[in-house]
Amino acid sequence: MTDFAEMLKAQHALQVESFGKDPLLLVGDERAEFIRWNVLALEDELHEMLGELGWKPWATDRSVNVQPARKELVDAIHFFMNLLLAIHGDEEGNGLTDTPEDIAKIFYTEYFEKKKVNAQRQAEGYTGLDKCPTCKRDRKTTSTLTGTPGENIEYCPCGYSYGVVTDA
Repeated sequence: MTDFAEMLKAQHALQVESFGKDPLLLVGDERAEFIRWNVLALEDELHEMLGELGWKPWATDRSVNVQPARKELVDAIHFFMNLLLAIHGDEEGNGLTDTPEDIAKIFYTEYFEKKKVNAQRQAEGYTGLDKCPTCKRDRKTTSTLTGTPGENIEYCPCGYSYGVVTDA
């Protein structure tokens, strides 16, 4: 088991033992509310971390209070892991679809896939402007083609159609 998998397993146990809620079993409104308040808590911890460094452009201080900043990031990762657990639950409430160890492996793989995309974007001079007008997803990495060879229709996962793309 990886270190991250151990952390995720411990976070899962903390939620079940301390709060009596299993993020992997939440469904519907309860799941959505759990995700919502964990996003807000994560944002709050990141703002608290920001308070531990001199970042303001109008001030001269550029110090970093390392120990308190690190503690805020530890708080933040608790909420991040709650989110990771909650999005992998079974939507119908039929039990676990992935274990914390499975989730850690999936996240590990997805991290390195996205890292490749980000490195390629930087090498190609990524502008961030080629987005779906509806949902704002990156067109290059999220669109799919359907249709016949020679003439395809490009779609965003949200359903937006970019229109016909003729193969060159």
